[in-house]
Amino acid sequence: MTDDSTRGGQSGGVHVSGGAVNAQNIAGRDMHIGTQITHSEINQVFQPVEDVIRKAPMDKQPEALQHLDDLKQEAAKGNQADHGRMTRLIDGVLGLVPAALTSLAAAFGTPLLTGVAGPVTQLLLNKILGR
Repeated sequence: MTDDSTRGGQSGGVHVSGGAVNAQNIAGRDMHIGTQITHSEINQVFQPVEDVIRKAPMDKQPEALQHLDDLKQEAAKGNQADHGRMTRLIDGVLGLVPAALTSLAAAFGTPLLTGVAGPVTQLLLNKILGR
């Protein structure tokens, strides 16, 4: 074990010293601290949702895809995303393509969107549970 004087430039993790545990910035996998998410990351996360929409009836696809594009743009804002707007966009997608529920829930369950999800996760869970 090390004490504070020998830790050097450690910026996160767990440090045990003298029986005290100091923990900060612990991530099991990816940790996104910035406020924005790249377009390629967001497209990758939402690709399964797009795949489901493209299997929906042709008359539903254009509007559902527009809602999805708007949702991607909002989610890409990271911590600055408007949860109310995201909720309305998700409702729009699900109103047109109910089969997209599982893929939307999976998207918001990824480490990339965990910090963005907030009330969106609760909305999706309620829909899954039929509430």
